Order: sequence, then C-alpha cells, then structure tokens
Amino acid sequence: MAISEEVTKKGMLGFLDFVDRNREIRDDFSIVIVKGNSAGDILQVNNMYKKSASLKLFTQLTTMQKDWGGAPDIKLNDYVRIYNSQGQTPVLAAVKLAGDPKKGGNVENMKSEQPESQVIVDSLAVLKAGKLVGYASLYEIRDMLFVQNKIKSTVITSIFGKGKFGYRITASKTEVSAKDLNGVPNFHIKIETEGTLEGTDIYHNFKDIFAFEGLEDSINKKMEKEIKEFINKTKEEFNADIFGLGELLRDQDYKHFKQYKDNWDDGYAKAQIHINFNSEIKRSGLRKDPAIMK
Repeated sequence: MAISEEVTKKGMLGFLDFVDRNREIRDDFSIVIVKGNSAGDILQVNNMYKKSASLKLFTQLTTMQKDWGGAPDIKLNDYVRIYNSQGQTPVLAAVKLAGDPKKGGNVENMKSEQPESQVIVDSLAVLKAGKLVGYASLYEIRDMLFVQNKIKSTVITSIFGKGKFGYRITASKTEVSAKDLNGVPNFHIKIETEGTLEGTDIYHNFKDIFAFEGLEDSINKKMEKEIKEFINKTKEEFNADIFGLGELLRDQDYKHFKQYKDNWDDGYAKAQIHINFNSEIKRSGLRKDPAIMK
C-alpha cells in the first residue's frame, strides 16, 4: 500500500481502520510513504524484475531489510499493533520516485539498462498520533533495527589508521534491560555482532592473533556514537520512542511503567539510555596479507 506524504501530514489515516477491519483484505502487505509524488505514480513504474510494480517494490523492501537493514519490516498488522501500544511510536518505510513519472509506465523504461524512472527506498517516516513528524535516514533505520534485534545482515564501514575497511555482519543479537531508577527510566542496550572482514585498503598483518582488535574497537566506538546520536534525535526532533523501549519497560518493570502508560513521551524524554556495541571479526576472507597493496 502506498500513501502520499500529503495525506500523512494531514493525519488522514483513518481509512486504515476499514482495511484492517475487512475480512476480505489480507493484512500481510507492506505500507510505504511516498515522498514528493502522488502515491499512484510509484505503482505505475515498469521494471524488468517483476510483472507488477507493487511486487517489485515488496521484493525491494524485503531485500533491503534482510541484506542491509535499511527498511523496517512493517506490515499492516504491525502498524496497527504499534499504533495502539502504550510504549512505541509507529514508523513506515519512505520511498521516492527518481526520474520522470510520466515515463515510468512506458515499456521502454522496462527494457532500458538505465531506466528513466525508478522507485528508491529513501528513508523512514515517523508517524506520531497518525501524523508525519519527520524522517530518518537509511543509516538511522539500521540503528533502529540494531536496537530492536532485527538486523539479519549488513556492512559497516569504519576507519582504522589511515585506511578504511568493511565489516560484514553475519550474526547479531541485542539484549535490553529496562528499569526505572529514582523516577528515571534506565535502559542498557547490549549489541553483540559477529562477521567477516569484507574489504580493506589498510596494509596490516592479519596473521597476528590480535590483528582484529583495533578494527573491532573502531567499529564499536563508531556504532555506539551513531546509535546514541540517533536516539537523541528521536527525543529532540520527534519526541517519539520508535524503538519500542517503552514496551520493554512495561514488560520488565510494569510497577513503575504505570505512571507513564498514558504519556510515555514524558518518560522517554528523560530516559537514560546506555549503549554497548561489541563486534567480533571471525575471518579475513581468502587472504591474510593484503598482497595486492604490497
């Protein structure tokens, strides 16, 4: 389902009640917000991968979520559940149309190696009380999915010394402990990841048993800083808990959550959130030495 940006700004999402209530309509489809164009424009863009534009977009969102963590896996039933929760604000993937929308429906656009019109997964729309309050970038979507323990695979690029390297995550696990201390909600988020060295322009001896320690420390500092900055952004710009931390506090410390159940935004605004990111590079690929750069 595609919804225009204009509709979300006005808060006109009441029609979702009809879709959710109707037993003849499936509830396992994705919902996207269309930036800058009418919602119908993106569903008219032909492509060579799928016969239907909506099926192509569904595959695009699924792939983006599984392979990189750049899109939330939000279906209609997920949106309704989060919208009615006491400790979380719903979000939806946002897309935009690149190119001429009039040429998107042409058969020639489907045949071209460089289409004149295509749909791009652009960002994340934050919807508070049914109204659009702002957007988050693709990297910030990944930060959110890390906190929610929904990252399946992604690549993190970081700096070590005078060069860069890529870290392909193959396994990720997040644990969150929530407790109200002296009237202040406290969250400790521990993110454990494993992966491989994807590529590097660093001349470094990877045969050493401690070769990866400096690289891992670089990743950990970068991601902790990145996630903390995004959390602060959700507090200052959106005043909305899109991570679902309020729901975790409700599950783990309901006695103290009861004071926030009617207005979790106040509790989230003053919450103390601690991030611990740990990376572990298991392998360096087929080579230990960077032979190409010798």
